[in-house]
Amino acid sequence: MVRPVLQIKQVDFNAQLVDQGRQFAQHLGYCQSGAMDWVSFKLANALVGNPLEASAIEVSFGGIIFEAQSKMVIAIGYASEQTIPQVLIDNQTHQINQPLVVNQSQIIKILPNGACRFYVAIQGSIEVPEVHGSCCDVAKETLGGLHQDGSGLKSRDIIKLKPSPPNKSLTVDNCMLNSLVAWSNLTNKAIPVHFCYQHQSFSRGQKALFLSSEYEVSPQSGKQGIRLSGQNIRSNLTNMLSEGICNGAIQIAGDGLPMILLADRQTIGGYPKIGAVGGLGLARLGQAKPGDKIVFELSDNEIFRQQRLLAENMLLNIQSVNRTIHQ
Repeated sequence: MVRPVLQIKQVDFNAQLVDQGRQFAQHLGYCQSGAMDWVSFKLANALVGNPLEASAIEVSFGGIIFEAQSKMVIAIGYASEQTIPQVLIDNQTHQINQPLVVNQSQIIKILPNGACRFYVAIQGSIEVPEVHGSCCDVAKETLGGLHQDGSGLKSRDIIKLKPSPPNKSLTVDNCMLNSLVAWSNLTNKAIPVHFCYQHQSFSRGQKALFLSSEYEVSPQSGKQGIRLSGQNIRSNLTNMLSEGICNGAIQIAGDGLPMILLADRQTIGGYPKIGAVGGLGLARLGQAKPGDKIVFELSDNEIFRQQRLLAENMLLNIQSVNRTIHQ
């Protein structure tokens, strides 16, 4: 039977249930949604032996406090060696990126310590309604989430699990874990970009200016996209038809400043796009905070594909150890 596993006591800024997102519903007008930092999200699930795209809690720009309603195994995923969140269970410090056994009535407090986002995975399958294959809440669409109205998690919300086998103690391949964290390098502000879309409408000089400039993440950034301040660039296009937008597309609006469109972006747009971010760049952008400096480096789709495959392989190796033990 469905059982409650935790009750939210406090959310500093924003916490929400996320998964792989609505990947096949953009033609219906729904935004993709999903986890912002895909590496940390999948790492949290791998550490508790869940499917890599299982529902988990994404905590952004602050901390969270919750109370265990029954015994459970959790993991706090954050694939970085810097600005590490602090985890307290009944005021005792515990490590991130490790499976943690929590007993009924224990209080879990997670402090960000400068981290932009981290993920809380619970061993088992969270009971939450899905809309077009995803539990993600999207405020602008008043859709999804625990309350089915686009709102995030609130104090007194209770997370429940579907029927599942009893909790088992888990282990971690620390060598593989350390390799994943070091290689992902999520605090690296060099963002790989592939020139595509309307890149030919930008002159060589404008492209060189784009790649050689340092930009700052604007306070107006969010899950829809990251707005940048700094050097503006210009396209020679005066008008164009609206078209579909991929995750990571870099559009140049009328003011000449780049905006990187992310998980909760609109489905179509009519501004020129100089290229797109992919691979580890999307995970790095998921950890970008207002005031952070970023630069772009030229890459291509094959490198994006190789980066993703290597990271997924590492994550599957971590998950396979825990799935074997869980069974």
